[in-house]
Amino acid sequence: MDWRVMLAKGFNTFILLLIVVQFLLLLGIIVLLSYLGSGLFMSIITAVSTITLVVLCLPLSVLQYFSSRDRKLKVLFAGLIMVFLISSLAVIIWYLAEFPGYFWLTDVTKFLTLLTYLPLLVSLLAVSRARDLKIEPYNKAAIVFLSVVSALVVAFYALANAGRAGADTFGIINYTVSILLDIVVLALTSVLILTHLQGKLRYLLSIILITYLLSTVADVAVLIDSLNLYEAFDVGRFVYAIMINFTGLALLAYSLGNIKVITVEEVSRKLNDVTLLMSDLVEQSPLAICICDTTGAILMANDRFLDICGLSRPDAPGGLTVIQALPEAGKVLPPLSRLTTGTGAFTVDGLRIERAGKAPAYFRMKAFPTRGSDGLVASIVIILDDVTERKAFEDQLVIEKKQTELYVDLMGHDVNNMNQIAMGFLEIAEEKLRQEGRLGEDDLYLLSKPIEALAHNSRIIYNIRKLQQEKAGEYRHKPVDVGETLAGVTSRYSGLAGRDVRVSLCIGEDCTVMANELLGEVFDNLVGNAVKHTEGPVCIRVAVDKISGAGGKDYCRVTVEDDGQGITDEMKGKLFDRLSMDNKRARGSGFGLCLSKILVEDFGGRLEVEDRVQGDYTKGAKFVVTLPLITDNPR
Repeated sequence: MDWRVMLAKGFNTFILLLIVVQFLLLLGIIVLLSYLGSGLFMSIITAVSTITLVVLCLPLSVLQYFSSRDRKLKVLFAGLIMVFLISSLAVIIWYLAEFPGYFWLTDVTKFLTLLTYLPLLVSLLAVSRARDLKIEPYNKAAIVFLSVVSALVVAFYALANAGRAGADTFGIINYTVSILLDIVVLALTSVLILTHLQGKLRYLLSIILITYLLSTVADVAVLIDSLNLYEAFDVGRFVYAIMINFTGLALLAYSLGNIKVITVEEVSRKLNDVTLLMSDLVEQSPLAICICDTTGAILMANDRFLDICGLSRPDAPGGLTVIQALPEAGKVLPPLSRLTTGTGAFTVDGLRIERAGKAPAYFRMKAFPTRGSDGLVASIVIILDDVTERKAFEDQLVIEKKQTELYVDLMGHDVNNMNQIAMGFLEIAEEKLRQEGRLGEDDLYLLSKPIEALAHNSRIIYNIRKLQQEKAGEYRHKPVDVGETLAGVTSRYSGLAGRDVRVSLCIGEDCTVMANELLGEVFDNLVGNAVKHTEGPVCIRVAVDKISGAGGKDYCRVTVEDDGQGITDEMKGKLFDRLSMDNKRARGSGFGLCLSKILVEDFGGRLEVEDRVQGDYTKGAKFVVTLPLITDNPR
């Protein structure tokens, strides 16, 4: 026992007074019971043993049953509880038998005493059947041999002397059976003690062993008295009293040995240790962790969490709430009242957090309540796991999936349609040759149309190949002179055979941008579309100049405008929606513009379409390409 309990706060004079009063009450009961029987000394001994049974043995067994975690200990204490309950009842009946006219209750007491063996034997058998118990075979054989020999000797001795004059037949039977049961208990207990058991269980079995050794001695003494061999009843009674008092004191020592008194200072120190451990775990975690109270005030947060919030530990204000530190959480988290009354966790995936001077980041946020010993919510834990990289991969997968669907749609529908058109015209031409043997001037369209369809397919395949190469990084970005690139494109369309096409190029300022050779494809598509979608004469004007954007950054602006039939406002909204598979099926005829937009965006720019004359789309279309300038021209 830790006697520092006397120093613990709460152990005061009032408690000490209560202990003294209880002791005096017990002493009074002893004195009262001592006068109920004959013989002052034996009466005192018997009274003490009775009080020990009721005040110590039974309550301590109940206490240890509920405080023990070991299943074997609980089984043994359950058996002892039943033993002490039946014994207490037998003692009460035995005292009643002292009154005139109730002597017959003595036989009832003897019968109840036999019943006390049953729960203990059941408990010992249950423990002995545990799979983890091992005993040497020769030890077990020796114990069984000694037990059988002892039982035979007792039985023979009782039978041999049962016919003596004045012998108590019921007493002989009762105490002979008691001795035999004592031997069984001793045998089982000895077997268990010799197995590899942990200390507490072995100590308890030792108490049972000594108790039933004393019980055997007492039963032998009373059996001798019942056989009318010697006057040994008081000896047996005295040994019974010693047995009960020993058991009570042994259980008290066992119980006190399991009590560890902790002072308030020790509790405070252990609580501080736990707090420091939690603080270290939170701080060293790779995840961002915040712990707040039920009002949302931050109790603890690691540097990772503060960094996400744009705070540092010295600058973090006191009394800061989690909603103030992380406003984005307030938009998705349920009210704290729901978290404090709920039982599960609340999870948000893909929470976007953006702070000044930092790129947007995405997090998986989990919030859950923690409960105290009273079962009430004590705090709320919020954990942020950075999933920015994962989300980027997911977004890229979505883009790749849409591009794949686009390629499949183009190859499976547009190219196939053009092939069907070409085959249709060629079949007509073949039939005409078979019937007439030649094709006339009026039949040349039967060959020109298939050629146009195949050229269209070739252009689709060419554009898809260029887009794949760009996405695969086969074209490295490098400084490109926009004026030179445009000069090469416009020269190819000036004086186009069979068409009245006039292309003018106006370079206001020299521009160098970071791009690659596919920049020419962008401008070629824009100029080529102006020619292709305009009937009759067409005038195309290409201009280059510099503009300033947000933050004072310089851009190169290229405009390609024509005087054709123009593009309606409705069509403008769909023109670049080429990669969106959600709105309409892909069409190969618009893929060139889609490729141009993708390339321009890869170069860090924008591609837009406007009316050449603002507000009147019938006057022609104007495409505007804006690209970031390289301010320090490496050339």
